[in-house]
Amino acid sequence: MPDAPRPADARTLHIVALVLAVLSVVAFFTLTGGVIDYLIMIACAGAAVFFAIRGVLRPGTLRWVVLAAGIVATLMLVTSLGLFVIRVTRVLTSDAPF
Repeated sequence: MPDAPRPADARTLHIVALVLAVLSVVAFFTLTGGVIDYLIMIACAGAAVFFAIRGVLRPGTLRWVVLAAGIVATLMLVTSLGLFVIRVTRVLTSDAPF
């Protein structure tokens, strides 16, 4: 039988998920908006969503904070993906710089 996760492990996972969600918001609002910048935003938000899903599945005191951070990271991911598609479309159909 697999062992139940220890509370310290869940707390660490919750803090990592929260930090990644904050990092995705910071990346979204600070990067300028080129194709590479959007890829960085997508990677940060994707990692935040992944860890938020793992964090929500584990019990702990920070579970609701991780849920809220996961929702924000998901919104950042969807927005970054949409902006990335728009930027790539503009680059491929015109002479817009990367």
